[in-house]
Amino acid sequence: MLRTMLLPIAALALAANQSAAPTIADVAFMAGEWGATDADGWTIEHWSQPAGGTMMGYAMSGDDSVTFREFLRIAPDAEGTLALVVTGVDLTPVAFTLTETAPNRVTFEAPEHDYPQKISYMRDGDVMVATISMADGSNPSTWEYRRR
Repeated sequence: MLRTMLLPIAALALAANQSAAPTIADVAFMAGEWGATDADGWTIEHWSQPAGGTMMGYAMSGDDSVTFREFLRIAPDAEGTLALVVTGVDLTPVAFTLTETAPNRVTFEAPEHDYPQKISYMRDGDVMVATISMADGSNPSTWEYRRR
């Protein structure tokens, strides 16, 4: 009888550990246009609504003219894991694999990349915070965006 009772409990525990892989819906909170302005100039980051399992984005900053720009894509990689692919001014794409998700929070990592190795986004209402850093969290740079 005890064995009969333990089998369903073991099956539930196994199912809980095999939670579904994150999907584009888990990062949809990023959609929209976000911006910040300070003494150094302005920064804009724009993310499309999810479509076909993908989100497209761009980031740019400047003062009187654009001084920085990059193109962004979140989509499943060859193994089906969500990845953030960043293509900077030199046109070399860098893939950051999704490593953590929580409601309105996501982290992507590329430990082999020089800098950054980690990119995180967290949204609270009309504020989204983007942080880049080394894999261990050192050397962080953070932007606090407001919905535009």
